[in-house]
Amino acid sequence: MPFKLYLIRNISKKHQTTSELQIVDSARNDTGKFTCTVVSDIGMDESVIQFLVQGLPDPPSNLTVLNTTSRSVSLFWEVAHNGNSHITGSIVQYQTVSDTHWNGQTSQLIVSGAENSATLRALTPITLYFVRAISENALGQSRPSLVINITTEEEGNPFPFLTCEKKIPQTKKFVVKSHFQRHTRQIGAILRVSSPNQMQPYNDVFADFRTIKFEEKRKKEVFLCNKKREMKIYDSIQNFKKKRHELIKQEQQKNTGKDNKNPLPGLRGRGAVHSTGAQSIKVMWKPPSEESQHGHIKGYYIGYRTSQSPDNYVFKQVEANSAKEQQSTYITGLQPFTKYDIVVKAYNSAGAGPKSGKISGKTLETAPPTSPIVQIEATGASTIAISWKKDIKDKSAIPEYTVHYKSDDGDWKSEQLGSSVDRYTLTGLKCGSRYQLYMTASNSLGTGEPSTPVFARTQGAAPMSPQASVFLQPNTTYVVLHLSSWKEGGCPITHFAVQHRPKYQSQWITATDKLDSPRDVYVLRHLSPDRDYVVMVTAHSEAGLTQGEYVVGHYLHLP
Repeated sequence: MPFKLYLIRNISKKHQTTSELQIVDSARNDTGKFTCTVVSDIGMDESVIQFLVQGLPDPPSNLTVLNTTSRSVSLFWEVAHNGNSHITGSIVQYQTVSDTHWNGQTSQLIVSGAENSATLRALTPITLYFVRAISENALGQSRPSLVINITTEEEGNPFPFLTCEKKIPQTKKFVVKSHFQRHTRQIGAILRVSSPNQMQPYNDVFADFRTIKFEEKRKKEVFLCNKKREMKIYDSIQNFKKKRHELIKQEQQKNTGKDNKNPLPGLRGRGAVHSTGAQSIKVMWKPPSEESQHGHIKGYYIGYRTSQSPDNYVFKQVEANSAKEQQSTYITGLQPFTKYDIVVKAYNSAGAGPKSGKISGKTLETAPPTSPIVQIEATGASTIAISWKKDIKDKSAIPEYTVHYKSDDGDWKSEQLGSSVDRYTLTGLKCGSRYQLYMTASNSLGTGEPSTPVFARTQGAAPMSPQASVFLQPNTTYVVLHLSSWKEGGCPITHFAVQHRPKYQSQWITATDKLDSPRDVYVLRHLSPDRDYVVMVTAHSEAGLTQGEYVVGHYLHLP
């Protein structure tokens, strides 16, 4: 473990010593409580400081596969340390290329900070995926986790089979039967005779061939089984490919067109988009017809990317709302004044269907305002004066500012301010306490990101204990404590606590745990005249507490 360097510097002036502790190259493990103890001939005093070092979170660990199907993988992971800052989200990245290069071929799923599990959907059956996870807090993203390899399972056929059959007129013995999946993109299945008692697919992954009877003379012919269960014979694969290309083109022209006017393939009606802000778009669509659902529709994947971009679509998962005919969702976190291409895919328990034709929408130019830069102008015992400046790059109208603040041990509070002011004084604050502040700016489109937080401390310090000769007035069986001799340190003393014990015993006896201030004296009674006592008085204020210990000798008790 590397050597940790702590530097302590003492600056002594007349009747005052200032000590500074400098931590060189601070790290998260420096987080903790630091106690400063001062001892003199008349007593001792100490102050406790809570020190918190924030940083990036640890990379996710124990990335584990919970469940694997042909088109989905469920994952779980842990984050050992959040970097002393709340985890805001996690990113699961996956790709089918080598795990040494993570680039434009990488897909990712973003989950909220409250989740440590995710399900990757719309995957390809019998495919090797490389998967890793990244955690994120307010300071940034962690290093990626270790990469794990996952192979999706072989897919059972989620769609009903159709049977295509053709009897060759020249012979009753030659019968071809093919079972294939009903699929939006399916135009035909290619069959080719390769050897006796065997029929194989040619360059086509979705065909499932079951039975064939043939004559040897037919083995060079190619058969096409289309969606109408009609089989045609071609004398070569090249001629079949040419015809199949024509059929595919016809199908695409029938189901697709241009931009928002096109019906979504596989979905009923026409998809539509509406711009709802500079960073959001609303997408609306209708679910597939019942005969095209092939089971219960569980939800949809909404894919989006900047228009004309070569990047992969980023998909957002939306649960199906069976109570509504019109489905809709919002895509957020977009770039202002930018055109996006959007596609929709429905999925059921067997996996995701084909993508729809793309529809396009453009975000608005105006955005929520940028939060201002905050400065501390002055502080008092219970006040902090601040000022702020509008970002010179922000051209939006700002009808309202809000200042948010809290003490180290308090809850967040906020006050709304008009847009015509550029300075404000917070009042009613705790004396001698540190406060954290930030501001936000709002308009009709929303609230901007919070400004960088600033810190300020109200004036005042913890109480200061007096000397024993001023504070104590002993007698035979009691001691008078002159509480008025305590110095307030700029913050009023709220109350005292008094404890005592015989000098050579360790158990403290509480005389009073809350003696309200102001109070001039307090009498500590029922003491033995032949014993030495230790008296500890604790003075409390909003700035903190101070403890003073005093020894009362029996020789002082004698009249």
